Amino acid sequence: MMYSDLHCDSVTKAYRESISLFGGTLAVKLGSDKFIRREQCFALWLDDKLHGEPAFSYCKELLGFYKANEDEIKARGVTPRLTLENASSLGGDLNNIAFFKEQGVKMMSLTWNGENDLASGVDAKGGLKPKGKEAVKEMENSGIIIDVSHLNEKGFRDVCKIGVKPFIASHSNCYDICPHKRNLKQWQVKEIISRGGLIGINFYPPFLGKGSAFERVGDNIEYLLSLGGENCIALGSDFDGAEMSDELKSADDVARLYNYLIARGMSKEVVEKVFYKNAGLIFQN
Repeated sequence: MMYSDLHCDSVTKAYRESISLFGGTLAVKLGSDKFIRREQCFALWLDDKLHGEPAFSYCKELLGFYKANEDEIKARGVTPRLTLENASSLGGDLNNIAFFKEQGVKMMSLTWNGENDLASGVDAKGGLKPKGKEAVKEMENSGIIIDVSHLNEKGFRDVCKIGVKPFIASHSNCYDICPHKRNLKQWQVKEIISRGGLIGINFYPPFLGKGSAFERVGDNIEYLLSLGGENCIALGSDFDGAEMSDELKSADDVARLYNYLIARGMSKEVVEKVFYKNAGLIFQN
């Protein structure tokens, strides 16, 4: 089975807790034999408390930890993609966008839940700040994909006005399925679909809503399909960044999710798009 995941916090968790990426204690389960091929986005996450030079320095520490493990990740049959969660990692200097591009960063979110010098997340007010608007342009010019997960609605609208390339909500679900502030309203879903972007279904129970995790993931997928999003659906687990349900607790459970969706009546073609084909296309462009 092939599997692509747009978001996990495994590198950050392993670094913070001084544990191995390969010891089997993390939810990503690197080296699992349940997958023919794995493509995994590894986010370097920064808390809202970090700003300026301390934020940039800490992100470089995370980056060094990732680089020290990158060859072993590849040796275990996983294709890694490096991402940044919270652009406070830039340290307030937009020149660092070029630095992170050179280091292999493929995607960057503008915020986490709070406010930084670029924009505001879902727990804060206000849209993109002047530096955030410039960051959107610089990220697109450099080839780094913009990630709108955690961004509030005003900031999302600003990205729509300024950005010209497809963007991604790497780990966000649908508000109409579960009305959580971190989930996407229908107008946001339609905007991403119209631009050829991606929405990565998040496995975190509060974003899925009550009931079976498998069923709620399926509900999100079917909702997106109903809006014409067949080519814009992906998976963004949020493994090792949040407490998951026992049903969908680690990467080893994703194979059962695949089988569930087929048994639910989804075509193999659609499920394969969700599991890896859609993500593969946007990262190749």
